[in-house]
Amino acid sequence: MNLHPLVVHFPIAFLTSYAILEILPLQRWFPRVSWGEIKFFLVVFGTLGAFAALETGESVAAQVGQSVREVVEVHEFFARITTAIFSGLAAAYLLAWADQRYFSRIANQSKIIALIMEIKNFILKRPVAIVLAIFGIAAVTLTGALGGIIAYGPDTDPVTKIVYSIFFEVGI
Repeated sequence: MNLHPLVVHFPIAFLTSYAILEILPLQRWFPRVSWGEIKFFLVVFGTLGAFAALETGESVAAQVGQSVREVVEVHEFFARITTAIFSGLAAAYLLAWADQRYFSRIANQSKIIALIMEIKNFILKRPVAIVLAIFGIAAVTLTGALGGIIAYGPDTDPVTKIVYSIFFEVGI
């Protein structure tokens, strides 16, 4: 049974929403909203969903015909990039959560935890998080377009035509 189409839409929605919230200066417009908690939920659960989508995609990839094998390989490549980008962000958010509750007491005693907290702080700095969110949303878009090409062909819509021509048509 092909569960990939059922699983894949949740991480796309969560991670795209996360990226938009990370990029936009919403704290300035709506200062009373807990944007950090919302972004935490979206990126953590979106990333967990991305791992589920990778797993269900692996089972489907083994069943595709030779005619779309190359597209599947590129789709899988960008799916892994997407998952890696958002995994780093999710890990930083999880560490920030843990730091507030647990690590702040022992960070001064452990150089490893202090180093991990420095990496977390770097990733969650506004310019770095925005750049990662932009790369993440670009990777999600490419992955989704390639998935659309696999499911419906390269002429499905203008985006899939462009993506197909960039990766698979020579001389363009």
